[in-house]
Amino acid sequence: MAITIATYNVNSITDPTKRRAVFNFFYTVHADIILLQETHSKPDTEKKWQNEWERGQAIFHSSNENTPKSGVAILVNAKQIYIEHISSDLKGRILAIKLFYFDKQIQIINIYAPSGTSNRVENHIFFEKLYPYIISNIPVVLAGDFNCVENNELDKHPPIRAYEKPVTLIALKHTFNLIDTHRTQNPTTVTFTRHAPNSQSRLDRFYINNLCTFSNHKFLATPFADHDRVYLTLNTNHTCIKIKDNLEKQYKQ
Repeated sequence: MAITIATYNVNSITDPTKRRAVFNFFYTVHADIILLQETHSKPDTEKKWQNEWERGQAIFHSSNENTPKSGVAILVNAKQIYIEHISSDLKGRILAIKLFYFDKQIQIINIYAPSGTSNRVENHIFFEKLYPYIISNIPVVLAGDFNCVENNELDKHPPIRAYEKPVTLIALKHTFNLIDTHRTQNPTTVTFTRHAPNSQSRLDRFYINNLCTFSNHKFLATPFADHDRVYLTLNTNHTCIKIKDNLEKQYKQ
């Protein structure tokens, strides 16, 4: 048994035609959970957009502040998945869920990190705020648009002259024993997920903790934005914690 998760920076779906095209596209592509970033949603559009997704639960998270380029969403595309707990930030950049998949439980954190200023201060502060969302005794998936690269030579072209390592992200990884699923399988491969006219970079990534194993990780181009879709398939039979007994006890109380 497996569950496939897709992450995709859509670069705004405020246009109804584009939003419908994106939704219709994901109806036909196999992904049980879809993580979207940079939706540009607002609190007054969230409910309408949720109702437009016709396959299952949909959660759109926006900022109450005037930050039109933020917005994240999680779309469920499988009947066997149920979202039990939701948490989020105030900036429209973090959306975390605890989901049930048959008798398994998984924590998924969808992020759209800020690019920050030239010294990356905003980016560092953002990663420091992720700790409460990742603390868990169940399998954890951290995914989305990280707006930074870990390896200046493999993840960025051309390489950044004044490159600064994302030290707060690296500390976060070490604290929770998170691994970059792509780099685990491809330690020396040059790969990009965002394609701009004068540069390319691997901003869109998956990290998992040591309670997860995965069987597939791939990148696919999509016509709606300058980011590729990234897919991860988790092997839930072997690594996700069984919680059926705990659930039965909970429902009996």
